[in-house]
Amino acid sequence: MLEALHMYSLVAYVVKKDGMFTRLQNTLIGWGLAAFIIMFCMCFEYDNYGGEYHCWLRMDTPLLYGQFIPVVGFVIMTFTLIEAAGAADYKPLKGVDKSQLLSARISQRTNLIILPLVFAHWMVGMMSEYEQNLPLYGTFSVLNGVTGGVVFFLHCTNNSQVRAKLTGIYKSMCKGSSR
Repeated sequence: MLEALHMYSLVAYVVKKDGMFTRLQNTLIGWGLAAFIIMFCMCFEYDNYGGEYHCWLRMDTPLLYGQFIPVVGFVIMTFTLIEAAGAADYKPLKGVDKSQLLSARISQRTNLIILPLVFAHWMVGMMSEYEQNLPLYGTFSVLNGVTGGVVFFLHCTNNSQVRAKLTGIYKSMCKGSSR
């Protein structure tokens, strides 16, 4: 969600460059929200928190709602931010860093691919751990590899220097195959 907020602030011309929050603020907000959710769950479901082999992924107790509802809420808010930034035509600010703006627009679109993949990956992982089901573990492992590869490739292409190198490699490969 913080990444979507960062992209929204650049694409919607809320700020000229570098996003709304500093690296420290992003870290504190990201870890703080996660810690708050975990502490909230522990306060109200302490007896059900943890298990013999499940750690905290107890799906047969009300603790499931404490895990699932915040994640679904963040997914919905993230999609809303991504769509809000991409759906409107905002008046540009003067002095906007053009390279950051282009990278933010590309990142915004890649987040639409990454977010559902990560959410599905999380759900399958949660189910496979709770069910102790070997085919689900296999599916989770495959999704883990696919998610890692997709995140790596798409985040790399968000960088203008990497995009330039990939374009050069692509052009040289296409030139070599036309002979």
